[in-house]
Amino acid sequence: LGAFQGRVVRSLRGKAAFRHRAFRRAILRHMPENFRRRLHRLAAWILEERGAPELEVGMHLSRAGEHDACLPRLLSGLEQLVADGSRQSSLRVARRIHVHLEHLPDGEQTSRWHLRADMLQAQANVLAGQRPRAQRLLRQSVARAAALADRVTRGEALVHLADLAVNEGRFLGALDHIERAHRLLEEARSQGEARAEEWSARALARHARALGWMGHGHDALVRIRSALALAPGELRPLRVTLMIDQARCEALLDHFPTALGIMDRVDHMLQWEHLPLLAVRLQLYRGRILSQIGARSGAMDAFRQVVAEARRLSLHREHALALLYGAEDHLQAGDEGAARACLRAAAGLAEKAGDKVARTAIAVLRYKMGEPDALPRAT
Repeated sequence: LGAFQGRVVRSLRGKAAFRHRAFRRAILRHMPENFRRRLHRLAAWILEERGAPELEVGMHLSRAGEHDACLPRLLSGLEQLVADGSRQSSLRVARRIHVHLEHLPDGEQTSRWHLRADMLQAQANVLAGQRPRAQRLLRQSVARAAALADRVTRGEALVHLADLAVNEGRFLGALDHIERAHRLLEEARSQGEARAEEWSARALARHARALGWMGHGHDALVRIRSALALAPGELRPLRVTLMIDQARCEALLDHFPTALGIMDRVDHMLQWEHLPLLAVRLQLYRGRILSQIGARSGAMDAFRQVVAEARRLSLHREHALALLYGAEDHLQAGDEGAARACLRAAAGLAEKAGDKVARTAIAVLRYKMGEPDALPRAT
């Protein structure tokens, strides 16, 4: 009662909560270590019974020093953070997970947790633009998965390496990673291994993306359709991703009405899902298609939405691409000043994202506009 009267704690929807995190930190700091750990342990179990998010439960178990108990929950929480595109929170949780792993004895379970942690941290590093670090972790993961005879995770790591290679413009290297992944995942599917169909579909999608960049639109579309046929129906985020890629392939073949029809179906699906990254990608590529068919007003509206969301979510790559596509649209309208401003901002964002393909595309356009120093800086 004294805590309420002293305005340290307040009632919020029937629950007591500190008015400010500083009060919480001060109280915990003056508690004996053993008592503080017991308090976090008790909070974890109460929260789990109430259906709290796994990350919240895992953080309390982490602060209680429960290494074995916290790791599955922290890993699930990290997976969700990565899916939501959270950069700093993902990296913080990944570091915490690796601290707990150092306290566990060697063994198969520890190795499997280590493998999953490395895979998720690599994705967090990509979100933060730390691509060399991500590549090192993914190569380590390929070796660790091979030692554990885990074909699906090994294939998954190769697919992520292919993604990085595509973003660096190394398309033949990407195709090599994808072919290796296809072989592993085909073996895994023949044995009925969990997640094999999902990652086979994802490998086909990455294959299509590389082929699309190389100008093989028809071959890319064939692989995307195969991926959609293979993707499990319950994995809606994966199916949304594949449909966006299908629309891009259709647009590459100048099938613009078909592409926009697919985008409309995706838009309807996203109204019932919280998938902020995919919502940004949808608007980005819808704007690109609208720009290609001369619907400038709709295209610019889409690009403005992407810029606003990408700025809010710190999505540097998507932000850079929206500015690049917007610059192309400004040029078509004869507004060279606006195009230059977009390209200057896009160049810095693409650098932060570590996307060499985007950087090169921006540099080439600036060079064509009479900026001779642009191209060397992108190489």
